[in-house]
Amino acid sequence: MMLFSIFPATAGDKNVIEEDAQALACRLVCQFGEASGGAETIGSLIELNMRQWKPQSSRGIEIYGWQAQKVEAAIYRVTYEYEEIGCDRRVLSWQIDLRDANIVPLTPLSRRIMEMSQNL
Repeated sequence: MMLFSIFPATAGDKNVIEEDAQALACRLVCQFGEASGGAETIGSLIELNMRQWKPQSSRGIEIYGWQAQKVEAAIYRVTYEYEEIGCDRRVLSWQIDLRDANIVPLTPLSRRIMEMSQNL
């Protein structure tokens, strides 16, 4: 998926363009599974998990949320991070190529959530 603007980008717009690309990368990963006709997406499964787990945690959970970092020209690493207080921070991550919206899970849990989003 390519985004085009009717306004030419200038050097000062570089940060805005990068922020737009990061937001797009996060949105595409979050919405994965939607096209397969299921009710759940990667984003909704993570939200559902956090909503159910957070009240059950006796320690409390800190949610850091979604972030995207540029890896190469059109390739981004998208992460969702959270931490049960007193435990190590957990990072779910995917790599996405914005040229063709190809998403690759980078952790076993990321892979499992991605598979669930295609089947639920």
